[in-house]
Amino acid sequence: MVDVTEDFSVYSSKVVLEPGEKIKEGVLTHYNNLLINSDSLNIAISIDESEPERFTIQNIDDFNDVLSINDNIDKESIFTLKFEIIKSNISTLSIYDINAFYDHVNTLTLEEILNSLSEIFTGSDLLNFKSPSNGDYVAFASQNLGSHKSKRLDAWKISCNAQNINQFNFIPDDFNMIEYSESFSNLKIIFDKIKFLLNISFLADLSTINDNEFQFKLNGYKLIDYNLDFKNLDIKNDEELNKIYLWIYEDSHSTIDDKLGLSRNIISRHIISRENQFIIENDCFQSIISAYKIYLKDNVEKYIEVKNKVAEISAEISVKSKDVTGYIISSFKNNTLTLLTYFVSIFVFNSLSSNSELRIFNTEIYNFTMVVLLISTFYLIITIKQIRKELMINTRYFFSLKKIYKDIFDAKDLNKIFSKRHLKYNNDTVLLTAVRFSTFWLIEIFCLYGITLYLTYFV
Repeated sequence: MVDVTEDFSVYSSKVVLEPGEKIKEGVLTHYNNLLINSDSLNIAISIDESEPERFTIQNIDDFNDVLSINDNIDKESIFTLKFEIIKSNISTLSIYDINAFYDHVNTLTLEEILNSLSEIFTGSDLLNFKSPSNGDYVAFASQNLGSHKSKRLDAWKISCNAQNINQFNFIPDDFNMIEYSESFSNLKIIFDKIKFLLNISFLADLSTINDNEFQFKLNGYKLIDYNLDFKNLDIKNDEELNKIYLWIYEDSHSTIDDKLGLSRNIISRHIISRENQFIIENDCFQSIISAYKIYLKDNVEKYIEVKNKVAEISAEISVKSKDVTGYIISSFKNNTLTLLTYFVSIFVFNSLSSNSELRIFNTEIYNFTMVVLLISTFYLIITIKQIRKELMINTRYFFSLKKIYKDIFDAKDLNKIFSKRHLKYNNDTVLLTAVRFSTFWLIEIFCLYGITLYLTYFV
């Protein structure tokens, strides 16, 4: 008679021999050959329900110690052998009897299952099960994810409040059995439930686990507040939910929040409410995709609209720079025209004067001309200060606008629209024009001063 039990830590097989039957080396070899990786074998042997004698098998030579017990029995004695395989559980879970293991897992709560698995697979990117039988196999979707798993975990922890669930560091793909032998069918039922609940957790605003109770809240067009019992959970249309999860978390972090918000709204309208069921209608995922396309189109149109508006503002800054350039040129022209008018009027008044033979420039004219030239100099200083002030205002306006729009555009777009190089070019153009015409202005003042001085005192 053989009695088999198995949990996450130990595989145990209790063998009761017939009266007088001796221990055969083949039986010992059979269990020793089952060992996977660094798992170890312990044997406890009792005769006629006596206190068992225990053996730790480290190599084949240890079988001799076990077989020596055969010398101590008679024809009426009954051997009870208990074989225990202690699992090392180093990033790999050994399963020696899938049915016995399933029976154990089925007695655990959801929280206990996740706890046991997380203790074994801490630091591992995927669940890895091994069986001594070549016919037993299983493959999970997460084995194809690589570094994407950690990215999805990070995004989940940022975008959803999973409370005591995200501590296990599992994603739905970890329980998605894409290939498996028939022997894993019962275990798949449990894992499908876990995958289903993790899919919900990756979509919900809030989710938590308490023993077998899974509670979550999803805030869309309407608030969804559910309690699901893991043991009695009836899964319907779970692939629709999984497609939504994969679509949301397949891209970069920048789009996840937008997709989550949109999906929550649509999901809240496509739920069929039944006891201990969370059913999503068949067309839910397609509705989300359609809504997202509209959302993107609206966003693109708004983006283009905002970008055009900003481009207009940027062009306005350039126009202001041209206005400043025009201001210095206009001031120079006005000053030149004023001085020209003044000196022409001196000659005109002198020609019309009854004493036209007198000298045109005398001390009074000289002093008055100095006042005029001094006013022109002050006008130049005021003009230069005004230009600097306008340039400073333009520059501050430029950077304040850039700061306002930094939350709308990414850095590359923002730097392209608000180009420092373009701003520098505009400012340099204004300054170059200001320097050129200020130089002309000063030359004009000094020339007129020299002419006035010469005509007054040396002619």
